[in-house]
Amino acid sequence: MKRARPPKLGPQGGKLVRQTLKLWDALDLGRPLSSHILCAVSGGADSTALARLFALHLTKIGAPVVLAHFNHGWRGGESDRDEEFVCELAAQFKLPLLKTSARGRKPLANLEDFARIERYAWLTKQARELGPQTLILTAHTQDDLAETMLWRLATGQFQNQSQGIRACDGQIVRPLLGVSRAELLAFLEEDSLSFWFVFSNN
Repeated sequence: MKRARPPKLGPQGGKLVRQTLKLWDALDLGRPLSSHILCAVSGGADSTALARLFALHLTKIGAPVVLAHFNHGWRGGESDRDEEFVCELAAQFKLPLLKTSARGRKPLANLEDFARIERYAWLTKQARELGPQTLILTAHTQDDLAETMLWRLATGQFQNQSQGIRACDGQIVRPLLGVSRAELLAFLEEDSLSFWFVFSNN
């Protein structure tokens, strides 16, 4: 599938590309990669910006990009619209899309933890099928890191998990961890790119 031609970057986009490449190189992830990049996209602002950056502007990394969407189906029609939006995004960027639905599997408690475990298990399986060196990218930002640290302080878990969210955890990479959500929104506005809902569920 032929990629979309990269549009000209504005100041915010150029800054994001430089920041992302700096973190990528600091993590010694290598470029060009020998396998694929599997980019998790929920349809929110964060993951939409992540998809755009890697689909169009970070070709120096030199790996085929595949988008991935997990539809938990818990919000009915809204969940389906998230999926439709991600399908349109993949078509716009001329990228392959892997997707799945998990309707009916809803726990009575710890909804977010259940969703995260289910989503990462599926992403890991898809990455394995793409190739052993495939990296899974998620759109966690500086804001997510701060929220996690505050939550751990409030719940008494800080001493055991003081590192918070890691930029790289095995094959899972969070290349936007040094970027604020406000910066991503500015990038989307600069590029006139829409997104389905403001806060992605990564």
